[in-house]
This record gives sequence, structure tokens and C-alpha cells, in this order.
Amino acid sequence: MNEMDMNIAKHADDDIFVNQRQQQRQQRPAVTYDSLRHAAIALQSTIQNLEERYSILPSDCTKMSEGIGPVAQLTQLGRLHDELDDLHDEISHKKWLLNVYHQKLNQMVAARTGASTMNSNAAAYQARPGLMPIRPLSHDMFQSIFEAFSLRNGCKPDPEMLQYRDQPISLYNLHFEVVSGGGFDRVIENNQWLLICTELGFLRSPAVQHLQRVYKEYLMQFDNAYIWAISRLQQIQNQ
Repeated sequence: MNEMDMNIAKHADDDIFVNQRQQQRQQRPAVTYDSLRHAAIALQSTIQNLEERYSILPSDCTKMSEGIGPVAQLTQLGRLHDELDDLHDEISHKKWLLNVYHQKLNQMVAARTGASTMNSNAAAYQARPGLMPIRPLSHDMFQSIFEAFSLRNGCKPDPEMLQYRDQPISLYNLHFEVVSGGGFDRVIENNQWLLICTELGFLRSPAVQHLQRVYKEYLMQFDNAYIWAISRLQQIQNQ
């Protein structure tokens, strides 16, 4: 194990902030099959109401535009366009979320029958019996080690890519959430990307694809090396 890996292993478990974030995660109420099923039913009803609103909004706007001047009509049309655009995004987001709910429900049913898979090496390290779950780096350690890692690999993050609709993306927060979720493949397997988007303050489902691209471009190699280094250290300590 080289000096960089030893520094990662030495400092990975000593940050109070990481402990606090992990405790907050553990305190979240457990999601049960029944609670998720009820949430899916409620979400389906919300989607139907939004779609109904989307379909009748143009006719409502036409009625409201009767008897007003052309300038006012243009203003009204602009407002209609904005509202329809927002409704479309909200409906798309909720449909995407509903699909996630359904996939999670199917996974719960499969889990009851003993169906379970694990594919990635990083995720396998996280789930290996007898080893402690790997925690993310502290903020200061991440900044220091990631900077050195990026310089060594000739990878400089693009400021334009580190934002979505003018909202900045924190690489550290992305590292924290994905490592806490067991690594990239485990997050994919458990359909956690929408939850990660929400944790990072992105409420629209299209942000998922952008965050995944950012992660693959700048963090995946780093996190896999980190998870591997800590896992190897744990294996040595357990021998």
C-alpha cells in the first residue's frame, strides 16, 4: 500500500462531521413495503391531477384573454408557456419517481423470496461480511487527497460541468452520498440516485443523468481506489 493509500486509511475514520452525517442517515425512518406502496398510490393520484391541470390550462387561459388588448394577451401567453413548462417538468419528475417506487417495491418482493445480486467489486467490498461499512472521507481530507489524485491523473474538473441549471454541484457532497450508499454500482442497484439528487438540493429528475456524468468523469476512479484501499486495510487488520 503506497503513502497516499496509507494517508487515506489513517484519516478516513476520525472526522466528527462524517459521524454526524452518518448518524442523521441512520435516524431516518425505515421504508416499509406498505409505506412505499401507499406513497406510490398517493403519487399516482397527484400525477393524474397535474395531468388534468395541464390539459385544461390552455382553455382556461383562452377564456381569461377574451376582451383584453394584444399586449396583455402576449403577457398572458408568456405566463401560460412558463406554467405549462413547469407543469411538464413536475409531471415528468413525478412519473420518474413513481417508476423508482415501483422498482423498489419489486425489489422488496424479490428480497422476500431471497433474490439478491451484487456485481461491482467496490460494492462487494462494502457488503463483505466481517468488515465495517466504509465511510466517506472528511471534507478536508477529501479536498487534499482529491486534489493530489486529480493532478496525478491529469484530470481538472470543468467549472461549467460542476453546475446544473446555474446550481453548483459539490464534488465532496457527491462523494459523501455515493460512498455512504455503498459505491456507484450499489447506488444504481438500489435506485438511490434520485434520493442523492434530493440530498444535494436538485429536485428535478433530469439532474440525475447530469450528476451521474459528473460522478463518472471526476469521482468514480477516485472513490473506487479509496474503497479498495480501506477494504484492504480492514482485511489485513482482521487476519
